[in-house]
Amino acid sequence: MITIAITGGIACGKSTIASSLQDRGPEGQIARFDCDSGVAELFDEDDVKKRIVNLDKKLELLKDGEVDRKLLRKRAFESSEFREKLEKILHPLVLNQVHDFVKSVSGRAKIFLVEVPLLYEVEFPIERDLDLVVASSRQTQLSRLLEKRNVKRELAVRIIESQMSLEKKMKRADIVIWNDGSEQSAASQVDHLIERCRPIFTV
Repeated sequence: MITIAITGGIACGKSTIASSLQDRGPEGQIARFDCDSGVAELFDEDDVKKRIVNLDKKLELLKDGEVDRKLLRKRAFESSEFREKLEKILHPLVLNQVHDFVKSVSGRAKIFLVEVPLLYEVEFPIERDLDLVVASSRQTQLSRLLEKRNVKRELAVRIIESQMSLEKKMKRADIVIWNDGSEQSAASQVDHLIERCRPIFTV
């Protein structure tokens, strides 16, 4: 099974590109795991919620017993020390999720797409054959965060600046998709990628 790690900057469209690859690739042959979705599942686990809340007394459980994710995100990007502690809790658990997923699709899927937003920032220890970086301009990142995700400008800037620069990520990538335009433009780039890498996508 060929493993392709998909990473890039926040609001660059990693999931859009991953979905497009899955839709346009060989039917039934591509398995996909999104680490952000994995983290969301972890937030439903009582033990994980308790460990997160214990990191900072400012974080309070909501009435329904859920972690206030907006407050968590704000706190994480206000303090790099807090963010590192949070990552130490979550990242090993996400890595276990990835390994379990790989086992579940082994022998069925020929290509494995794994979305890892902080692949380079934390040197996420996942074995892979190719790194695909999805990038866009800083202005596009800001616009998407402000307009589509309703993130306040100050926090949006902090989030972007907390990540490794896209220039450095692109230098480490095997493949780069510049996703600064329309969905149609992104789809065209995916089609071009599949055509160029046909030996991979026709396994």
